[in-house]
Amino acid sequence: MLLQIKNKYPSMIFLMVIIFTLSGCTSPDSGWSDNQMTIMNTSSEIRVLYQDRSLGSDAISEAFERMLEIESAFFTHHAPSQISRINASAGISPVSVDDEVRFLVEEGLRHYELSGGLFHIGLGNLTALWGLNSEQPHIPDADAIATTLATAKIESVQLTGNEIMMLDRESSLDLDELAKGYALDEAARVLRDLGIVSGLITLGDDVYVLGEKPGGDSWHVWIKKPFAPNHEMLGYLEVINLAVITTGNDTSVNFIDNDAEYYHQVIDPRTGRLVSNDLASVTVVTDTGLDGSVYSMTAFIMGLDEGYRYLLEAPGLEGLFITKDNIIYTTPGLTEMFQLIDEENYTMEIMVIEDEADNDQ
Repeated sequence: MLLQIKNKYPSMIFLMVIIFTLSGCTSPDSGWSDNQMTIMNTSSEIRVLYQDRSLGSDAISEAFERMLEIESAFFTHHAPSQISRINASAGISPVSVDDEVRFLVEEGLRHYELSGGLFHIGLGNLTALWGLNSEQPHIPDADAIATTLATAKIESVQLTGNEIMMLDRESSLDLDELAKGYALDEAARVLRDLGIVSGLITLGDDVYVLGEKPGGDSWHVWIKKPFAPNHEMLGYLEVINLAVITTGNDTSVNFIDNDAEYYHQVIDPRTGRLVSNDLASVTVVTDTGLDGSVYSMTAFIMGLDEGYRYLLEAPGLEGLFITKDNIIYTTPGLTEMFQLIDEENYTMEIMVIEDEADNDQ
């Protein structure tokens, strides 16, 4: 059975118009430069405050160049990428990789352990089986899912210095989500190194906020309504120098025969199937896009109760959960940062966390 994916990578113009409403510049010589590009199969936009017009344009170009370098190194279905070469050599020979590839693989393995196996970088074959990066994603039969899930062996990943090998011929790495978060961080680093102190970087629905708005104000990063067909917004977060990473709301999938149930393009490594639980989306606000990518995806797979506890225990980040019945929960540190606009269709509730010791009595 084929799946129908609702435009996973919409134009980011609607987001830019809302996010980048500005009250003015800091001097007559300053202004805003921006540009757009397709990176990692999604729309990206960078907008920066410049003191010299040529500096702003050059900084954006260098940031995009860095993001393209990451795409060429990591993106699974980018034929010459280092990850693709590792997968092609699975069970045959190790592949020499750059330091940053080794670093991200190490990060993936570390978070696999921290998440109890829910953040899994070895699902490349399952992604291919479902056709999630193709024009015609489809629902595989149960036997194919079970057979392919058996190839997702994290212990197959062998690191020796800067050489990586998949020991099992059938195993396959997929670092696409890590690479997206890392690309946001690296783009922000490039801009800072070039003297840019204020701006925004988007990659799909993920945003990195660089510095403050002119005048010292925080940026408003708007949160989309999950499953909304026209990029409707339900509220915004006030942030400065932070990454805002969302899993769920930009990747809705439904059966092509118009069944009512929605899925997301996130695979549950416990079942090999697309995640379908009580959540519509999870947004994580943290210092880095890399951490945001890991924690938002893991919390989304966990579901509301376990995911909320997971983010509460994670250092240096906050989370916003939207359920399928339009209830919004925020971790304590995010409550003052979030402003709900659509109070007619969404409600905010306080999550009550029961002490596990009480449940044992």
